[in-house]
Amino acid sequence: MRISEWKGAAEFVGIAAILAGLIFVYMEIQQNGDIARAELASGTAERIDAVYQHLADPHFSLVYAKSLHVPDELTEAERIRLNAFLERVFRIFGREWALYSMGVSDNFEIIPTQIAPVFYRSGYGKIWWSIRKETVAPQLVETIDRTLVESNGRESFIEIDSRIRERLGRQ
Repeated sequence: MRISEWKGAAEFVGIAAILAGLIFVYMEIQQNGDIARAELASGTAERIDAVYQHLADPHFSLVYAKSLHVPDELTEAERIRLNAFLERVFRIFGREWALYSMGVSDNFEIIPTQIAPVFYRSGYGKIWWSIRKETVAPQLVETIDRTLVESNGRESFIEIDSRIRERLGRQ
């Protein structure tokens, strides 16, 4: 084999090695992106779980029940706690909307579809949302409002409580 033939073969092998390296880097980037998306999704699930765990607190659950049935009887301290709680729920929506807007998350609407009717469709939460949405990005408001109107059978806590009471024979 001549030197020129070796040179041509070496160039071919070099180009193949560069292409293989680029493919490897591309696959690594894709894998890292998948891992990052999975971590973000996991973080969202943890935040939602924390919201529901907060409701399980005996002191706060009394405040929340009061907000559903007799919101006008909430004390100032109870309203402050409730506002902070509803803002925490809303910040989950805001975070997910931001991730969706940046192209990091694929499906934003799952979160408000599952959560918004529970917290913003009755009692104090409904009033809170009607005021809070005035300061929010219109696309986010539209998504949450549409979810509240077309909640696909998802019920607010007050509706669930009424059905449970009905089955227990109480009103």
